[in-house]
Amino acid sequence: MKVVALVSGGKDSCFTIMEVTRFGHEVVALANLLPMEEGVDDLDSWMYQTVGHQVVAALGQCMGLPLYRRCIQGTSKDQGLVYQHDACESDEVEDLSCLLAYCKDRIPGLQAVCSGAIASDYQRTRVENVCARLGLVSLAPLWHQPQSTLLRRMIDGGVEAVLVKVAAAGLSVAQDLGAPLANMEEKLHALRRKFGCNVCGEGGEYETLTLDCPAFTRGRIVLDAWEARVSSADSLAPVAVLHPTAFHVEPKGDAGAAGAACAAAPVVLVPASWRPVGAPATDPVAVAAARDAVHLARDVALAVRCTGGYLALTAHATPPPQGGAAADAAALHACLAAAGAALEARCPGGWSAALYVHLFVPAMASFAAANAVYGAHLPAVAPPARATVQPRGAGLLVEVLARAGAAAAPAPRTLHVQSISPWAPSCIGPYAQAVAHAGLVRFAGQIGLDPGSMGVVRGGLRAQATRCLASCAAVGVAQATRLHAALLCATVFLAEGAGGEGAADPVRVVGDLLAGFLADGRSGWAEDDGTAGGAEGGVGGGPVTGPTAEGGPASAPEGRDGGRLVCASSSSSALVDEAGSMMQTCRASLSEDDEDAGSVPSDAYLEPPQMPRRHWQPLITYITLPQLPRGVLVEIQPTALDSTVLRPEQDSSSSSSCSSGGEEGASTTWARRLENMDLGSGGPSEIPALAASQCMAQGLASPGRMAQWQVWLPAGVPLTRAGAEALATAARDGLRRSTLKEGDLVWARIYAIEVGEAGIWPDVELAGAAVPVIQVARLSLARPSGGRGHALEEAGAVLELWAARGL
Repeated sequence: MKVVALVSGGKDSCFTIMEVTRFGHEVVALANLLPMEEGVDDLDSWMYQTVGHQVVAALGQCMGLPLYRRCIQGTSKDQGLVYQHDACESDEVEDLSCLLAYCKDRIPGLQAVCSGAIASDYQRTRVENVCARLGLVSLAPLWHQPQSTLLRRMIDGGVEAVLVKVAAAGLSVAQDLGAPLANMEEKLHALRRKFGCNVCGEGGEYETLTLDCPAFTRGRIVLDAWEARVSSADSLAPVAVLHPTAFHVEPKGDAGAAGAACAAAPVVLVPASWRPVGAPATDPVAVAAARDAVHLARDVALAVRCTGGYLALTAHATPPPQGGAAADAAALHACLAAAGAALEARCPGGWSAALYVHLFVPAMASFAAANAVYGAHLPAVAPPARATVQPRGAGLLVEVLARAGAAAAPAPRTLHVQSISPWAPSCIGPYAQAVAHAGLVRFAGQIGLDPGSMGVVRGGLRAQATRCLASCAAVGVAQATRLHAALLCATVFLAEGAGGEGAADPVRVVGDLLAGFLADGRSGWAEDDGTAGGAEGGVGGGPVTGPTAEGGPASAPEGRDGGRLVCASSSSSALVDEAGSMMQTCRASLSEDDEDAGSVPSDAYLEPPQMPRRHWQPLITYITLPQLPRGVLVEIQPTALDSTVLRPEQDSSSSSSCSSGGEEGASTTWARRLENMDLGSGGPSEIPALAASQCMAQGLASPGRMAQWQVWLPAGVPLTRAGAEALATAARDGLRRSTLKEGDLVWARIYAIEVGEAGIWPDVELAGAAVPVIQVARLSLARPSGGRGHALEEAGAVLELWAARGL
């Protein structure tokens, strides 16, 4: 992609340029925001680093690239995490919007923006907001990477920078202001151990100015003279900035040619009065779908269920046969319009109250068109999580779970990262990676995409499944849950033929990987033998064995091995190395045995919450379908406990025995909490087979006053009306065993391999609302087999349901 790089002159933005170039993108211009007044060094901004802005003009000369600049006219008006641009015309973020809009207007084919965000959600979400409005992709290759590793990679990679601001305990104006970054590494790690400082300065501890790096192909910056400007002479944590008074660009290589190139790099100042003309274009696919959906609106079958502070609805339509993507898009528009109207009538905020959306589309060939229509309906800010699959049959089904009424508090915590980075696959559009609400974290369906390239990983089913688990683990940490310890249930979607001809049973392949992950939290992504390497359509390569958050053994602090940091990387495996290295870090953090290893704290954004050992068996359903998004072989959709709502607390009876087994004591307390909610024991409980129906059932009552049940017919038994009623009867029995009733039902669906009678969908009811029947190729369930193990059982039909008491 053609990329404009947001630069401040610091190490992060310059290293980001190196990274996006290594990932195969083309940086075609630089963009920078600076104070209105030349003499102002450190602007009081929540968004922009301006120290050393006098030297930034030289960056374009050093790289031979045009530099677009705009003076910052606004201030930090909207300081919330979620930026609302409609009400903030005078916010400083709108200066960024004008700057990038000007770049897009002047640079043909501009596709993306890169920034050096590492840990600041505040900055990342605002860059993403602007990019979404302008139709640009946000690239953030440093996002949520370990700072120790980043700092070492910058230094080893040839980034020569100096400190131009100090503002942290232990940093000295006399000794550290103007000091080379490479000379500061040991001291920064010492401050991290002593005070918990961020070694990359993410907490504002220091700022840098890059004088040279490999991206500077034409010249390097030489600071001829500077002065220290002290704003606080505090003895513990003084604050001072380096004010450059004289500098020049020293050409590289052929002095004459390089000097001419430096002089030719233009600096373009965006006029203060310039504003983009015209409103953003509407997607023509969405416009056509809205037009074609008019005649389908009356054919949408809508079922609504409202209980326990939740509203669940299903909207079903059948596109005209042979209508292709346009017909599917029109059917989806009709379903979403009907669902939106129902939400508006029953939920404050309409679609903004939605927590999760399931899309069952008739053909994955229509996926791009469906996304365009979906984006026209769903909110861009704090959207619900989503899973999209293709079942058998020609119908289109939309399922929505939302908060309902005043009892819907507290507001959900939405994780929506749209920037492409090695952290986890981005969600470029109105769907979130995960939404936490009322004690549960609901994950979007994760597929086997390499995060850095957004290409499908090579290596087949095993590689894709390990990548899915690695991504789920990273998302879980960001949403304050420890997935392997907090998993309540998961749906594993598999594409038909996922195992390949003559290969092992795909359900067992993924089941074994999932069982291993649940045992110790290790996804296996970075430990694969090469099968998890590379991305189809991206840069190839194998797995990486490199640093963890702390790196190496406990005897080698700061990630060093024999005095050097272990950091494997190569140009041919850049994308996978980044993802593998990051996930190795995450995997190390997830290990239950490493909390006390070393004295250096890991970065907060990589630190999973402390949770007790899981004492229940998660409910796992394996569903084989004709096709999944992007042609992948597996999609994993977990639901887990939210640690911010449910902290393990040890009472006096358990704390005395916890010196060597504290987690077991905490588990006992947690189990007691579950029992106090009158939702059963918190573990799967079987219902004996029913003689009349041959049904089996198992359920899991979870914190947050929510319970899930699975009721199924044995393999080979087709779903008939009698079988559907038998499933419903067993479900009611299961609810009663959890002291719930049919009126507490929130959400229900039936997966079936064979539907014995046509037209069964509108006639299956629970709690007075229709239950959708989704036809699939195969159904497998994980059954408790003693200890923490699972056994697989094949089924002919499965009724899944969630029930809840008022929140």
